[in-house]
Amino acid sequence: MSSPRWSADAASADMLVVGAGLAGLSTAWHLLRDRSRRVVVLEQDDRPGGRSSGRNAGMIRQALTDPELCALAVEGRGTLERWAKAHPGLGWARTGSLILADGRQRAQLSGIRSALKRQGVRSEPWSHRKAAARIAPLEGAELREGIFCPSDARLDIHRLVTTLTGAVRAAGGRVVLGARVAAIRRNPAGFTVRTAKGAYRAPVVVNAAGAWASRIAYLAGASRMPLAPYRRHLYECAYRDRTAANWPFVWDLSADLYFRPIQGGLLMSPCDKRPFRPGAAGRLPGGEESTDRKVREIFIKKAAEYSPSFSGLRILKERAGLRTMTPDGRFLIGPDPVLEGFHWAAGLGGHGVTTAFPVGRLAAASALGRAQSSELGPHLPSRYRRRTGER
Repeated sequence: MSSPRWSADAASADMLVVGAGLAGLSTAWHLLRDRSRRVVVLEQDDRPGGRSSGRNAGMIRQALTDPELCALAVEGRGTLERWAKAHPGLGWARTGSLILADGRQRAQLSGIRSALKRQGVRSEPWSHRKAAARIAPLEGAELREGIFCPSDARLDIHRLVTTLTGAVRAAGGRVVLGARVAAIRRNPAGFTVRTAKGAYRAPVVVNAAGAWASRIAYLAGASRMPLAPYRRHLYECAYRDRTAANWPFVWDLSADLYFRPIQGGLLMSPCDKRPFRPGAAGRLPGGEESTDRKVREIFIKKAAEYSPSFSGLRILKERAGLRTMTPDGRFLIGPDPVLEGFHWAAGLGGHGVTTAFPVGRLAAASALGRAQSSELGPHLPSRYRRRTGER
């Protein structure tokens, strides 16, 4: 595949993708796959994947209740494994996942098993005794039942972002960093997008701006979508157990806690969900690496109450990332209901890593006018048109 030529002062493109998280990068990569196109990815930060994609636990989870999301997760997991084989060093590890719950979430566990079975993915029930025999901290936890999904996995999220960025550039795409969008103007030929790094013109724009997707839509005059960004904290904790390296990642639905092994300890989260309002200048309030001391205190207490072995955990590092969600938990993928040429790839919640490749495939197909309505249906932005009105 030949790469398109770019002149030093080129401002025109065939496609503009706003946002260089995994959704935006995957969309650009899919747009570039089958023929030479001028594709520009505009990223407000000075690095790709800096807000959501690069600040998560790197857990590849197919064990989901929603059958539509489960289908995308299964496809995404398969593509990620092939990608990892083609790009050594991603830290791909098929560890499996253990989803735990008490009686209140029994229906949720049943839904997960049904969704996995529908996709042909093997899972098995685990008793508390079996789980505790494999994962030491669970021995002291309250009685739980669980589902083990052996094909779930984990990877190095930073390396995934880096390799995908490199793949977009190798295919002839441009990833422009520090290009915060200041204005978007619709004209007969398409869109003119003015950024901190200059202006770009294209007939098609894909909105993959994550927590800032609503702002991009507002600037463009697109439909208003009910997107809600939230912050979630992650803690790297010192923890010594010789068997930990072989543990699956554990997500306890009833306790709102998950953890997975990392070198020298555990990566843990209290599953906090704090509403977040993006700063007008595109920055995170309190600084790029800010975390909430109150959430840290909640996490320490919750972990100690969960298992005696988590009492007195020493936190080595902490970070917070963003998750942007729709009211029904499904994604926004496809054309805007009212603004021609404007497409969405947003609202991925906590599933952006696992589903990045199928989301990019669908968003690219939408931008090219090739998307199948049967695939986009559950995720079409038009489902919210009557509820939220139009701009």
